[in-house]
Amino acid sequence: MSLNLYVLNQDIESTYNKVRAKYIFNKVSYREGILKFDDILHSMLIYQLKDYVEQEIATSTCYYLALRDVGTSHETLCFHAEHAIVRICSFWEHLFQILNTYLDLKMVPAKRLAGIGGEKWELTNFLNFKKLKWKFYQLNPLIKKQIQPKTSYLSRYNVIKLFKKMYVNDNHLRPLIIMSNSDLWTKLRDIRNDIVHYKFLRQRGAVNLVREDLTGILFEPKDKTVDHVLIADLLSKGLEEIYSAIEISYKIIRQDLVPPRKSTGRTDFAMVKVICNCSSNLILIPKDLVELENKLGDNPYRAVFCPTCFSDKITITAEEYKVSEDTFKQTMGHYIVTLWPNYMEKKTKELEV
Repeated sequence: MSLNLYVLNQDIESTYNKVRAKYIFNKVSYREGILKFDDILHSMLIYQLKDYVEQEIATSTCYYLALRDVGTSHETLCFHAEHAIVRICSFWEHLFQILNTYLDLKMVPAKRLAGIGGEKWELTNFLNFKKLKWKFYQLNPLIKKQIQPKTSYLSRYNVIKLFKKMYVNDNHLRPLIIMSNSDLWTKLRDIRNDIVHYKFLRQRGAVNLVREDLTGILFEPKDKTVDHVLIADLLSKGLEEIYSAIEISYKIIRQDLVPPRKSTGRTDFAMVKVICNCSSNLILIPKDLVELENKLGDNPYRAVFCPTCFSDKITITAEEYKVSEDTFKQTMGHYIVTLWPNYMEKKTKELEV
């Protein structure tokens, strides 16, 4: 192994620590009363990605920046520049894998996870508990179309395109998507693609012209093969944006900030705080139920009741909480399908006494 490629001394270590200290994650609080099981799962995935950023991406990037500041051989600097560039360019694909399921984009994460063979389909579910198999026999073609796995495979381009198609513009997710497609990341991906598909950074001779009657090979001086000033600037700014992207992603999940779908035709989803003597915990009721409650007049059966004790002797406050469309619909469905029958049974017995 070429130990000269892994340089470490007191100056480099001190410079690395100073560079590394610039990049920190700010804490993002949970929003009380609205956290779903799906939110917890995806928060765990974001946390794993955050750990990967700190252990792999930030370490390799900051080490390269430290080497450039302190000074080292051309070969060593190129070696670590390549390492940092390839690492940092992997971030958005990893983040979009998480957003794919959280935003219900339904893209197949990778081709190896979905095998298609005649009428037999195999998928691995995202928790990897087991493989699910379907066989299609005499099914209605419309039904078959609905239950077939999606053949759209996840990529940065597909995520951006589908997100813009599905969700309304907002102040959190849309800027995150736009950030991933900025000029900065386009330049980093171009360098990464050149490294992987064309020429490595310290390569002095490379084909630069191919025609039917001529092949051109360009040889450059060693110090002209790579612009470390440009690469260092792109990497440092890119790392800053990655830390920002992680924080935004945490905020979207922990504070339920997914924008409404365009197909819904509605942009306002809210919950109202109610108070019941049975609990000191935060109780949130869909605002639509509160509006229905106000229209019931003297009807003994109410639209708003405590989800714990089913009492309708509660206080409806003026406090409103904006929530995502999915949270609103899940809560509304839970009240109508699961809790409403229990309330009706309890209220009927009270009225019969």
